[in-house]
Amino acid sequence: MQPAQSNSVSLVCLKIGCIREEAMYFLILLEQILFWGGLSVFLVSLAMYAGRTKDYKSLLMFWQPTIEFSPKEFKINRAGMTMMIVGLVLRLAVNFIA
Repeated sequence: MQPAQSNSVSLVCLKIGCIREEAMYFLILLEQILFWGGLSVFLVSLAMYAGRTKDYKSLLMFWQPTIEFSPKEFKINRAGMTMMIVGLVLRLAVNFIA
């Protein structure tokens, strides 16, 4: 019977197959980069809006739909939100599925 770990590379066996432990570390790092990078991109879009309109009240009362982004601000905002959501999905995948 072969041992589960070789001397050179240790393997983590999952339901979907065996992947290298280094790949898990890469996914964990990628999740952190996506989430925090997405948050900073999202905040940049809000700063762009505040710099353009000087409407800080809309930023503080975010639950009311008063923010009117320019097309560029909107794309940057959605890119940041998408990065954060992908980071969260990746965290769920790494922690609960793996």
